[in-house]
Amino acid sequence: MILQRLKAGAHNNLLGALCDSAAQVFWTTVEEKGKEIPEGDYTVRRTTKPIHGICFEVMNVPDREGILFHKGNTAADVDGCIGVGLGFTEFTNGPGIAQSAMGYSRFLRFLNGVQEFHLKIINAR
Repeated sequence: MILQRLKAGAHNNLLGALCDSAAQVFWTTVEEKGKEIPEGDYTVRRTTKPIHGICFEVMNVPDREGILFHKGNTAADVDGCIGVGLGFTEFTNGPGIAQSAMGYSRFLRFLNGVQEFHLKIINAR
């Protein structure tokens, strides 16, 4: 999969797009600016966490651990992780991603049976 960062919004929201390697299926993403994962290639593994249930963890991030893909609409919701949704929207406190619960459910269905995948993160140019 490829996570292409698009822009930094207000209130530390770093918005992006996540797509499969064929660019056929995509989701929107939000990260917390200043806590984003460095640009590069990563392995992502399925895991289960008490707060998020089934989720996916980004492995081998320098000086970081516990970085998950999970539901979340703004940087305040993800605390260094990656929120997954189905579009962009404006909240009273700035831009974020829309329909996170539905988007994350779609993300999990797409990855049904997948234990690990490759993630390439590309910063906005």
